[in-house]
Amino acid sequence: MASAQPVQALATTFCSRCGSPVAPGSGFCAKCGAPVAPATPPPPAAYQAVPPPTVVYAAPPPPPPKKSRKLLWIIIGVVVVIVVVVIVVISLAASSSITVTAINFTSSDNACGANGHSEAGFTTSGGGSVSYTLSVTNGNILLSCTISSVSATTSGFSISGANVPLTIPAGGTESLSFTITAPSGSYNGVLTVDIE
Repeated sequence: MASAQPVQALATTFCSRCGSPVAPGSGFCAKCGAPVAPATPPPPAAYQAVPPPTVVYAAPPPPPPKKSRKLLWIIIGVVVVIVVVVIVVISLAASSSITVTAINFTSSDNACGANGHSEAGFTTSGGGSVSYTLSVTNGNILLSCTISSVSATTSGFSISGANVPLTIPAGGTESLSFTITAPSGSYNGVLTVDIE
């Protein structure tokens, strides 16, 4: 029994002029006679599989839990509110403190002997009001005296509600009452009140 031989496939060549098939090993076209270059099998393709590039993705950090983020914003909000309140309170306290160290009374006609009299002062906040009562003694033992007006001569202060006209009998004592309204800013010093 004869062993089978593998059949080798021959490359077919075609004429470049007329396109007819040319017998293997023949150097000329049998139809048109044109010279034909011997067929050469195409070289094996140099194919090499290239593995796809490896892409490494870095995992993003996990987001913080929603509850802790919400709590963080609440804490930040509370701290901001506290800081603002403290700043406002300090600002108001510093800028609107009124300290009257003394009240000096003047009078161009020395009404009831009030000219040159001095009393203790007071402390209040800016724009605040203080009710004040002054005991006035008429030093004249023969004649009565009358106080017809009370006004503040220190800038920013005002006086209202005075119980004038007030007549004090000779040698007598009466209470002069009025309300002092302080300026809205800060002040530290003597308040001058004019009695006429």
